[in-house]
Amino acid sequence: MPSLRLLLLLSLVLFAGFARLLPHMENFAPITAVALFAAAYLPDRRWAVVLPIAARVISDIVLQNTKYTAWSEYMAEECLFVYGAMLVTAAIGFSLRNRVRPSRVLLATLAGSISFFVITNFGSWLCYSTTYARNFGGVMDCYAAGIPFFRTTLLSDLIFTGAFFGGFALLERFVPQFRNETIRQSA
Repeated sequence: MPSLRLLLLLSLVLFAGFARLLPHMENFAPITAVALFAAAYLPDRRWAVVLPIAARVISDIVLQNTKYTAWSEYMAEECLFVYGAMLVTAAIGFSLRNRVRPSRVLLATLAGSISFFVITNFGSWLCYSTTYARNFGGVMDCYAAGIPFFRTTLLSDLIFTGAFFGGFALLERFVPQFRNETIRQSA
């Protein structure tokens, strides 16, 4: 039987992954936060990667069938960059395992946000060949066009990551059932 701690962790990861289905400001979603949090806390590294990406894939499918009118070939290709960026963020999150400190979480959040921006905007440039020139100037135009979205993404990443890690730290401190003594002892 899974522990109360594991059930809470799984619930948080799945809720955050599906939060994209709730009404929200564009690019204000817990994508980076859920990838970092799962990688830092879920005991099985495979699940720490699979769960956030599975939640993202399922929410993408739901959104494409309810909110958006058509799932284009380009959107499917671009999603591969989004999922790849989530993998990079999870790899960054693994560096937090057994070493969760506010400064490390802040650095991981910034690294996750920046890598997500760089990877997904490169994917946009690559996939939307009629929008941007096929040269260095075109890719720079794509990055420049993405800056307003990056601001919102960074703000949401900082807020959600702070809420997940801070909230969970408070639970660990004040609710003995959420402490994980075995991980701390092996660090």
